[in-house]
Amino acid sequence: MLTYRPSLSSSYADTLFPLDLDPERNAPMPHKSFHQLKYELSQISEDVIEASLKLREPSLEAIRGLQDRLIAFEKAIPFPLRCRTAYLSLPSLYPNQQDAIIDTPEINKRDLRVTLQVGFHTVERGATGVDSSNSHWQ
Repeated sequence: MLTYRPSLSSSYADTLFPLDLDPERNAPMPHKSFHQLKYELSQISEDVIEASLKLREPSLEAIRGLQDRLIAFEKAIPFPLRCRTAYLSLPSLYPNQQDAIIDTPEINKRDLRVTLQVGFHTVERGATGVDSSNSHWQ
């Protein structure tokens, strides 16, 4: 299983992303799956890395555009895959911690698969290099 960004740019691939099925219903997922979200986040990460490695620094508008994409991604994460700890650490999006608690599921220590998936999105999002919780960028 691929756990980090691919080393080959997605612009060189023409393969459709596989459809994830809900294991309980053997039907398409009612929301974006972990793997679809992981792929989308890797695309944002790829753009952030590309912008940060160029010889000429990107414009402030470009940086804000990347930040906006990351925030939009974060807001679109389906409820079951949201990480309460990560949302509580975003005061620019959730100044009231009670709102972050309402917008995230309880941590279920018995469902290891979902716990690891939620944790992965938190770690991978942090690796993108754009800190959307930093009020300096707001």
